[in-house]
Amino acid sequence: MPQLLDLPQEIGVRVLSFLDLADLASASTTHSSLYAAFKSSPGLEYRFAAYAAGVEANVHSNHVASERLSALESLEKGWSNLTFDFRKKIPVKHSISGLYDFTEGICFLGDAKGDTLHYLNMPSKPDDPVAWSKIEIGRQMVDFGLAIHEHDLIAVLTVTPHSTHLARFVVEVRLSQFSTGEPHRLAQTPILFVYETSIPRPAISIDIFSDHLVLFVSYAARHFLVRDDRMYVFHWKTGILKMKGKFPCQSYHGAISLSPTILCLPNARTNTLDIWPIPSEPIDYSDGRTPTNPFMKLTLPAIARTHAIIATRCRAEPNPTPGGTPYSSRPSHTISGDAIVIINFRIVHRLLGTIDSLVMYVHRHELLRICMDLRPDHTPHTLLMQSPVIVPWGVWGPQRTRWFDVAESSSSSSWITTTAGQRCVIASKAEEGSQQTVTVLDFNPRTLRRLSKEGSRDNGLRKVVEEDSVVGAGIFEEPIRSALPYVSVVRPLESDSSVAFRTVVLDEERLLGISVGTKDIEVLHVGVSRAGEAINAWLGILRGIPHNLNLYVSRISFFRLKLNTFTGSTYAMAFNSRGLPQEVYDFIVDELADLRADESDIKDLRNCSLVSLAFRNRSQSRLLGILKIEASFHEADIAKNASIACWKQTHALRRMFEAV
Repeated sequence: MPQLLDLPQEIGVRVLSFLDLADLASASTTHSSLYAAFKSSPGLEYRFAAYAAGVEANVHSNHVASERLSALESLEKGWSNLTFDFRKKIPVKHSISGLYDFTEGICFLGDAKGDTLHYLNMPSKPDDPVAWSKIEIGRQMVDFGLAIHEHDLIAVLTVTPHSTHLARFVVEVRLSQFSTGEPHRLAQTPILFVYETSIPRPAISIDIFSDHLVLFVSYAARHFLVRDDRMYVFHWKTGILKMKGKFPCQSYHGAISLSPTILCLPNARTNTLDIWPIPSEPIDYSDGRTPTNPFMKLTLPAIARTHAIIATRCRAEPNPTPGGTPYSSRPSHTISGDAIVIINFRIVHRLLGTIDSLVMYVHRHELLRICMDLRPDHTPHTLLMQSPVIVPWGVWGPQRTRWFDVAESSSSSSWITTTAGQRCVIASKAEEGSQQTVTVLDFNPRTLRRLSKEGSRDNGLRKVVEEDSVVGAGIFEEPIRSALPYVSVVRPLESDSSVAFRTVVLDEERLLGISVGTKDIEVLHVGVSRAGEAINAWLGILRGIPHNLNLYVSRISFFRLKLNTFTGSTYAMAFNSRGLPQEVYDFIVDELADLRADESDIKDLRNCSLVSLAFRNRSQSRLLGILKIEASFHEADIAKNASIACWKQTHALRRMFEAV
C-alpha cells in the first residue's frame, strides 16, 4: 500500500492542507520529508503566520499565498519593533469640521461648510500616488457611516428644512455606493426617513454593523423641551425600522457590535455596558410601548460621588462582516472577533470642573462570551421587554480589561480611531521642548506567549506587561485594578521640530499623525526597509518554485532583528538554508547589485554584512565586492552591522551584537 511519504510532494502538501494547525504542527515534526513538504508550501506557512498574527486571508483578493505571507511577515516584523519603511507628509488644504474617520485604509475629513466630505486613500508604498478626493453631499451633513470593504457602502446622515413647516427639519440617511457615488444597488430605499425635529443641528451619530444602521440622537441640557435620547435600528437593505427606543438624556453616545445581532452600548448615566440584541423581526409599537431595558448590564467600577461621567466614546475595528470583504484588495484582514474594544470615559469633577480621561480595553470575544455564558438561550424579540441580567464588575471586569489614564496624552482628544485589530496607539501630547513619543499596545495573547517563550520580555524598546495596574484613585470609589496582559512598544517620533502631532491614530498597516490645526497629516507606514522587502520578495519567489526544479530551499526560515548600534538602527538578518543552488545565490547577489544603484538604499545595504557560510563559500568574492565590506568577519565594524548568518550562528551573533 502506498505510504504518504511515497506520494509526490505536491500531493503530500495537498494532504497536509486538510489538517488543523495542531495536527499539522505534529505531522511536520515526525519526518524530515513532511517538514520539507510543509516548508515548501507558502500556503501552509501562511496558515501558521496568520494564526499567530490573528488575521485571516482575504479570499476576495488576487494575492497568491507567497505574497500574503511576505506582506504579513513584513507587517508583523515592523509592528514588533515599530519600524517604518517610509513616511509621507500630505497637506490638508480644506478647512475641516468635526467629522472624521480613519478606517479600511482611507482617511475621511469633513469640510467646515458641512456639505462636502473629503477622503484620501492611504499609500502602501512610497511611490503610491496620493490625492484628496471629495464627495459633494449638497445638503447639511450631520454624520456618516462606512461599510466599504463589505458593502461598498457610505451612509450620510443629513438635516434639511421641512418643505412646508418653516420651524421643522427632516433627518434622513442617504445610502450610496462609495466607488461610484450612485444610490446603493442593494438598498430598496436609498433615502431613509428617520424623524422630524425642531432643532436645526441635533447631535446624531450613525454606525453600520453588517446589514443594520444604528443611530443615536442626543440632546444637550439646553434643549429643555426634549429630554429623552433616541435610538433607531434600521435594516438598511430593506429600509425597515427594526427597533427604536427612548432613554434618559445623555445615556448613549455610540455602540459596539459584538456580533451582527448583538450590540454593546456604554451607558454614561448608569455606568454600565448595556447589551442589546437586535430583533430578527421588527418590533410592533402599535400599543405604544418601546423597549427601555437591555437584556444584560455589565456594571463598571463605581464612580466617586464627587465625579460624574459626562461622555463616552467607543470603537472596535474591524466590525463583524458575515458577508466577507469582497470590495477589499488587501491580502489579509484582522479577525473581527479578536479585535480589541476601546471605551473612552470623560469624567468631570462636580465642584472643580476638571476633566479626567480614562480608557478601557477589552477583547470583543470576551464580551460576547459573557453574554452567551450567562444567557445562552436568549431570544432578542421577547427579551427586549424583560428585566436585564446584572453582572457585577468584580465578576467580569478586572481580569478581562486593562485601564489607562490618558488625560496627559493625545488620546484624550476627540479622535477615537486609535485601535485596529488587537493593537492600539497612545501618543504623548505635543509640548514645546520635549520629544513626542508614541506607544503601541498589542493585546494579541499569542504574541505574549511567543515573547515569553523566547525570553524577550523586555528589550528596552518592547516590554511584556502581565502584572496588575491601578488607575482612577480619587475618581472612583476604589482604584481600578485591571490585568489584561499586553505588549508595549515605545518609540520617539523623530520628525521636524516644527511639526507636532495633535493626535496619532492607526489602522492595520500604518500610523497616521494629525498635525496641530490639522494643516497636514503624516503617514508612517509600518514595515521593513526596501532592502528587507526585496529579500522578502526573493524568499517569496523561492518558496513558490517547485521542489522538483531543484531551485527550492528545502529548509528556510527568515527573521529580522532590529539592532540599536553605535552607527544607528540596523537590521540583523538570519536564515537557515540547506541545498541552495549556486544559481540562487548568484541571483540574490545580482539583485543586491541592482539595488545598490539606488542612492536611497545605500545606507540599508551598507548596514548588511552577508556572513553566511554558504554565501562565503559560493559567492564570497562577488558579494564582498558589491557590498564593500572587509574580508575579516571579526571586525567590530562588521559585528555592529546587520548580518545574514546560518541559523546555528544566530544566537552567537546576537550575543556578539549585544557585547559590541
